[in-house]
Amino acid sequence: MRYFLIILFILSSKVIYSQSFKVDSFLLEKQQTGTIKGVILDKENNNEPLVFAEIIVKNSETKTESAIDGSFHFNLKPGIYNLQMRFIGYKTIEINNIKVTSNNTTNLNQTLAALKIEPSISIASVE
Repeated sequence: MRYFLIILFILSSKVIYSQSFKVDSFLLEKQQTGTIKGVILDKENNNEPLVFAEIIVKNSETKTESAIDGSFHFNLKPGIYNLQMRFIGYKTIEINNIKVTSNNTTNLNQTLAALKIEPSISIASVE
């Protein structure tokens, strides 16, 4: 009976320790990130949301697209980041030196302007 109680104590302490370790590491990981979030709007169309605009964290493989309401977000480790925002037919913009700190949210709302394409007309002389 004594051996049974010792084994039960060892097993239960292992289970309790391993579960608390997982919870602690999850909380620690969650605390070590910050958020960049925002909305991308269409400057040419009464600030309507731009759906599926691409937002890229420069010098990384992290990117996302804006949602139906133009919103986007990134969960990133603390540091300084540069973002690029682009959409077909619109001017690409870059926003540099965005500071991300643990457990904080940086709001970044932007408007994109359409590209102005000037037609080039050449008239050939007919003889």
